[in-house]
Amino acid sequence: MSYSSDEMLLLARETVNVAESAGLHQLAAVTRVYEGMALWRLSRAEEAVELLSDLRSRLLQQPDSLALAMCLSTLASAHVSAGRWNEGRRYATEAIVSS
Repeated sequence: MSYSSDEMLLLARETVNVAESAGLHQLAAVTRVYEGMALWRLSRAEEAVELLSDLRSRLLQQPDSLALAMCLSTLASAHVSAGRWNEGRRYATEAIVSS
């Protein structure tokens, strides 16, 4: 099954709400990454950077996880989309170290 970026954004937001209310924090974090991914694919890189930067801050308070590596690599992509190559490289490197 394939989703458009608009559909992916809507589905991610709905899933985050359900996961958070059920106490499934790792699922909520991974789904937030998909929300950020949908935003940058919709050319809303600044919104993606803001969302993913906030998520990164929260995930850094916990042990390394798949969610953190996904967040960092998507954050790198969003920065590159916005033309900030140095920041993109920095987060890509952080993602590699985290994974």
